[in-house]
Amino acid sequence: MTEKRDMDWFVKKCREYGMKVTPQRTLVFEILSMLHNHPTVAAVAREVALRSPNVSFDTVNRTLQTFVDMGILHKIPATGNGLRFDTNPLPHHHVQCVRCGRIVDFESPELDSIPVPKAVSARYKVLSKMVVFETVCDECARSKQVR
Repeated sequence: MTEKRDMDWFVKKCREYGMKVTPQRTLVFEILSMLHNHPTVAAVAREVALRSPNVSFDTVNRTLQTFVDMGILHKIPATGNGLRFDTNPLPHHHVQCVRCGRIVDFESPELDSIPVPKAVSARYKVLSKMVVFETVCDECARSKQVR
């Protein structure tokens, strides 16, 4: 079972890392708690701007990187969309549409149980493993057929 990632958890995590709990960091965390679609920096910055227009894109970008460094977020390379962020702390994998860029989480004990190849574990410290299936989602497949 994972701990609840609410504001108390966030404040505790910031204190563990010696980070100040600023209004900007708090706002970015609140927005990430609402966005479950693996947002880009731009998507998070848009939501932040709606609530607090004085917070710059650069501040949002640096805050997201700080959250990655703290283990609050994970970076996900995204097809055609640059970098996305994942807030799901549990082991999981992704299905990613190569047309629209949508990323969906899924769990798979079968994939989790695949051992790390010796050629990798002998030379590197493996921090996590994740499989990404590049696909065309149902919605994109249907829209392509209609045209």
